[in-house]
Formats: sequence, structure tokens, C-alpha cells
Amino acid sequence: MATLVGAGGDCLLLVAEAHGPDSAGVCENALDYLEQIFQRGNLSVSRRLLDGLKGVHQGLATDNRASLPEHRVTMGAAMAYAHGEDIYLAQAGGASAHLIDAQGGHELTAPPGGGQPEYLGGPRPPQLVARRVRLQIGQRLVMLAGAGTAACDPSLVPPFQDGPEAGMVALYKLHHGRRSLGALVLELPGAVLRERVPVRYGAALRSSEYRRPAVEPPADFDAPAVEATGGRVAISLRPPPIRMPNPLAGLIPPQAIAAVVG
Repeated sequence: MATLVGAGGDCLLLVAEAHGPDSAGVCENALDYLEQIFQRGNLSVSRRLLDGLKGVHQGLATDNRASLPEHRVTMGAAMAYAHGEDIYLAQAGGASAHLIDAQGGHELTAPPGGGQPEYLGGPRPPQLVARRVRLQIGQRLVMLAGAGTAACDPSLVPPFQDGPEAGMVALYKLHHGRRSLGALVLELPGAVLRERVPVRYGAALRSSEYRRPAVEPPADFDAPAVEATGGRVAISLRPPPIRMPNPLAGLIPPQAIAAVVG
């Protein structure tokens, strides 16, 4: 999910996977709350990111303590605040962020210690991680959020060298029918890590045109469809690919593609 923040066209991006009833509504409410946090201009960007995730955790945890087990909701989330080429990152729960180029990739926001992550809304406070990166042409930022340690699996990263669509197909093959996993990819226009068929669609893109991926997807893989409402764009894996005006087009230099598989 994405929302415009500030008069300069800066963009707040959230990839989150909630576990429990009404997970889509929980993620939407989280973005609403985070958007409110970003109206507090007296705090640094990183502080607002961390305060936002902490507030989401506290709200979910309060509700969960008063709910039956089957009604409790937890969440893994990764956030990006795009300010030109500067990308401010924050994550909590089952989430990770990776910077990829032609030589490979490395994890940007790995919390120390590893092991099973603590989720937003869980009984114990999750570890919050934040940092800033400057995205260069030829680099690709991949953010993942999912169940357990799935989003921290390093084998998920290499397919994204061949393009966002190749990475999404790889995620689909690995996780379809087993677990839910959200992914967000950011790159600057003109970025080519390996020779591939160009694909341009998603939040903050200059075009929502869809072309067949360079990697052939499985037979039951649905092309991403784009939904736009107000200042937001949400992408889901279901047919058909459609064209419509993009409210974020031309405002944010990075290109983005986001999807949920599972």
C-alpha cells in the first residue's frame, strides 16, 4: 500500500502481512495510523517510522489482550519513505529489506540475533530496525513481509536480479498455497541489472502498462491488477491487467511493484 505524504510528493510505502481475521482491514488501518504519524513534522523521518510501528504494535497488543485467541491479529511489516533517491526504511516482525545489484544482494535491516521474530501485536515487543539508503540506478530495493522467518529467507533475493516480475514469480512458486508473503520492489527509472523484458506497473510508476514477464509464470499465476483510489495504489495477484490513471505518477522518482502471494 502507498500514500502520498507532504506537499513535495514524498511517498510512504508499506508492505505488511497480518495473521488473523480481517487481515486486509488491519493493514489498511495501520497505513491510516502511519499516515497520521507522518503529519508530525517536528520529528525526524526515522523517528516517525519507528514511532509508527511502535504505535501499531501497542494498538494491536491492546486489542489482542481483550480478545479470544481466534480473534487475535499479529503483523510483520516493512516501511519505506521515499524522498527522491533517499529511501528511509523501518521494519518489525517477519520482515526484511535487501539491496540488489548486478553482483548480488545483501540484507539491509537484519535484526541481530536472528531466530523467530516477535510480531507487531504479539505478547512481547518486537525488535524495530531502521536505516537510510540512497538508491542508485542499477540497484533494486526489495522489501518482504510474511509469516515466520519466510521473509528473511536469503534464497528469495537472487531472482529479483532478473527483474521485479521474475522475483514475484519465484515467490509465487515457493509460497503459493503454503504461506502468505508480501513484497515491495523499488528501483529508479532506467535500472537494468540483467537483460530483461521491461515491465512497468504498480505504485508510484509512470505507466501501468503490463507486458509478459521475461520469466514464464506457472499456468495458474494471475497477472497483477492495479487498483487506484484517491492517493493510494494497491496491487494484488488477480486478473485482468488493467490500465487507469495513476495518482502517484510523475511524483516519485523510484518505480515500485508490490504484490501478495499465497
